Amino acid sequence: MGFFGLKKKDADDEAREIELKIIEYMEELSSKHPLFVANALKKCVSNMGFADDIGFIKLASNSQSNLYYTGDILLISSKRDLDIGEILEHGFFTESGYLELYSELKSFNREGYLNVFSLNYKEDFIILPTDVTGILLKVIPFYEDEWYDLFEKSVNDYSSLRESIEDSIEFYENLEDEGDKQNIQEVLSSRIKVLDEKEEKQIII
Repeated sequence: MGFFGLKKKDADDEAREIELKIIEYMEELSSKHPLFVANALKKCVSNMGFADDIGFIKLASNSQSNLYYTGDILLISSKRDLDIGEILEHGFFTESGYLELYSELKSFNREGYLNVFSLNYKEDFIILPTDVTGILLKVIPFYEDEWYDLFEKSVNDYSSLRESIEDSIEFYENLEDEGDKQNIQEVLSSRIKVLDEKEEKQIII
């Protein structure tokens, strides 16, 4: 046992040292961008094929009328047991980067694929279970008490938030398909107004 025990101990020590270095680096990054670090770790774990039992929160960077709008906080679960009717977060890589989508799970087919209804495209799709990165549990609307508390403790970057909302407004202004365009633009414009009022109060103080 002496030789093999020593070898195992050395391997354990090396693994622990690597773990501590990773934690130290993540803590350094998370001091400035905690939410982004959490999301990056989640995606890394998912891409490596490990099932994790932790959830995460994120800021919506686009809008799905009657579900969420840019700036809302999304609570995502990473549980692997899927149920009919759940809203799945999934996506795939394109030439422009990673395309993130949300779809309602309609059924399972015999081949092991998932039959879903895309909330982004309003169409039925078939996806792989491995495409699923999470399940949308809850949407916390912009600037409600719970939203404010979470945002202040995690992201706390109103400049980036404003930029994201403004980019969304510009996107819908250039969108030819009317759909819910007007409703979304009105919601997003009202959020810019809230941020303007917040800045004015800070200046007065």
